Amino acid sequence: MDHSVVSQHIQNGFVFLIITDDKFLTIARQSVPAEYFSSDITEQIVRTCYSYYDQFHSAPKNHLQDELVRLIESKSTSEKELYLQYLEDITTMKVPDRKYITSRISDFVKARTFENAAIQFVKIVERGNFVEARELMHTALKAG
Repeated sequence: MDHSVVSQHIQNGFVFLIITDDKFLTIARQSVPAEYFSSDITEQIVRTCYSYYDQFHSAPKNHLQDELVRLIESKSTSEKELYLQYLEDITTMKVPDRKYITSRISDFVKARTFENAAIQFVKIVERGNFVEARELMHTALKAG
């Protein structure tokens, strides 16, 4: 199984949980970078939820729609429709299995962390800084 890719279904489950579950959002905010998501819309909604959490220390729940209005106000009509359709799809889905979503997202984040570390490792080795390269890989392995 390729852990460096996570299906849109898993991403949707993750978004559902960060919209609706304070505890899940608290954990996700600390460990799942928004830029890891493959869809711009998903990434922006995750960023919006994280921003809401940073300000209010809770999941946005019903307030996400208000936050989304600010996010999409300068977007084209077709982009606005995509955001609103995505939000409708998320809010009407069944409650996902939190343990399953957590497990899959955790594997995904570990894989992305290793990939990013490997890319940085190559760049550092090319510069000839082997001590920094070893420290980077040690840190990445500990994170995994």
